[in-house]
Amino acid sequence: MATLFLGYAPLAQADEGWVREGAVRMRILPGGGDGDGLKAGLEIALDPGWKTYWVSPGPLGLAPRLDWSGSTNLANVDVLWPAPQRFSDGDAQSAGYVGQVILPLKIRAEDPVKPVDLALKLDAGICSTQCVPIQIRLSLSLMPGQGADALALARLDGFRARVPAPSALGSSALLAIISAVRAAPETAEVTVRAPADTQNVDLFVEGGDEVLVGLPVPMGAGDDGTHVFRLKLRRNAPAAEVRLVAVAGGKAIAVPLALDGNPATP
Repeated sequence: MATLFLGYAPLAQADEGWVREGAVRMRILPGGGDGDGLKAGLEIALDPGWKTYWVSPGPLGLAPRLDWSGSTNLANVDVLWPAPQRFSDGDAQSAGYVGQVILPLKIRAEDPVKPVDLALKLDAGICSTQCVPIQIRLSLSLMPGQGADALALARLDGFRARVPAPSALGSSALLAIISAVRAAPETAEVTVRAPADTQNVDLFVEGGDEVLVGLPVPMGAGDDGTHVFRLKLRRNAPAAEVRLVAVAGGKAIAVPLALDGNPATP
């Protein structure tokens, strides 16, 4: 049965340094600073049986929207998205997270000698048998030279390792996206290579919501460790820049890809 969005969950309540809304708790975890700026993480803890969505969740998912405009002394925030997992939503599928996840944040200050006061307004969806859109507000002041405890750093580093590493189409690495071919006007086929004994090989597309229909469809695996996935393109889809995200055995890579617009169908 497909999920159904209900009204907003009750107003958020503070809970031991976290902010809770409905079936989810969130906080901003400080991660110290280095020569590249300040580090932090958006920590999300979902109650058992609940999930939330990746940045490109699929047709039924609600993509998170992060608004940092209320912050002060903030030049830029880069949100790093750990590789998601695939869920079945009735007749469709989606990409997201369960349990606990940290989205690493790379932060640059306008004035690096002054504090950065982060203020986040997050709109997202959390789902069990039904889906609930939520809005949650978080804040944290980060000081220049501020350190972070060893446990926080270890947890941030653990989730940063799950962020897809940049790769190139046709790479010779053990985990690689070796080809992406237009199979027909409205389909493309992507071949992923992974070590032959690797479990849970999957493919996602970041940034393709306007040109793709649903998530990539697994088409089968070969004895040589190759896995073929089919992308279904929207009719008259415009040209688009996307990232192919291949996941296998706890590792993930991201490959940029230009999708050409396909011709109109008579």
